[in-house]
Amino acid sequence: VGVLVFVEHAEEIFIDKLYFPKSERGKGYAKECFDFLERAKKDLILVVNRKNDRAVKCYLKNGFIIEKETETEVGKGLINCDYFMRKTVD
Repeated sequence: VGVLVFVEHAEEIFIDKLYFPKSERGKGYAKECFDFLERAKKDLILVVNRKNDRAVKCYLKNGFIIEKETETEVGKGLINCDYFMRKTVD
């Protein structure tokens, strides 16, 4: 139903990609992915574009917080404006 790509580090899990087609959004699959990753008992971290309102709202709803805003030049005058987000897992 979608794509989840993550990298597990010693202290945390970096969510590299989390995508669902429009037809599968809003069905709770993101929460299922987060629940699965949380079983490792490590914080979850990710980077999301600040203008991706739907994704940001989803992450906030699922317990992530915005730790910082970043701006990264990607070439030819283009700048990625992102949020670095974290969900602390006990």
